Amino acid sequence: MRWTATWRATLLSAILTAGSAGIAEATILTFDISGAQNFDEIASGYGSHVNALTSGSFSYGQGNGFTPNIAVGYATRDLTTHAVVSPTLLHWDVGNGDLVNVAFPGEMTGHYGEIALQPQGGAQVRLNSFDLSGFAGNVPGQTVRVVDGLGTLAEFTDFTVIGDGPGHSPFSFGSGLVSRSGALRLQFGFDNWDVAIDNVNFDQLAPVPLPSGVILMGTGLAALGAWRRRIQPKTA
Repeated sequence: MRWTATWRATLLSAILTAGSAGIAEATILTFDISGAQNFDEIASGYGSHVNALTSGSFSYGQGNGFTPNIAVGYATRDLTTHAVVSPTLLHWDVGNGDLVNVAFPGEMTGHYGEIALQPQGGAQVRLNSFDLSGFAGNVPGQTVRVVDGLGTLAEFTDFTVIGDGPGHSPFSFGSGLVSRSGALRLQFGFDNWDVAIDNVNFDQLAPVPLPSGVILMGTGLAALGAWRRRIQPKTA
């Protein structure tokens, strides 16, 4: 039987496709934390390694599933130097448009808030959507940015965050924003802590393990190639 180059390429493509497909699961951070009071710091473990809708005082909205290989971190950063001035955001209950139980930056001016989604164990993270709202009214002149280790994935500048109505400003990214390297960082509330965030919807994308039959097929193909090279007649 002749093993043509086209057949080998087709089989290799099938093996690579099977190994690189992804499983999508999702968590929604709603900041509905039992017992949280206004100006309380968002707990450092909130949203990390989610594998259930509730965990102690924490509860989450359910998107496409859970995100056990995603760690979540929070920070308030200096607007000029971008240094972390506080490793947290603050909690607020009502008054931010039509959103209830939100997170906002930990300093009134000169700073911005950040939520970092850090994939672990070979997973990737994808941001689907989130909501912003203004406290006691609209907040003009705002910026929101999504970055990863390679640079900016999305940025909106000089827009008004809705709080009047009451209402809010939704952000949705269609097929989602996937981190290309390192953590995916969602930055908001630039120079104004009256901007709050809620309903952060993100997915975990993980490689699908190769089925044992495909692994054996690939191993057999490699062995066959080695055998054919050994019996190939030598030429002068």
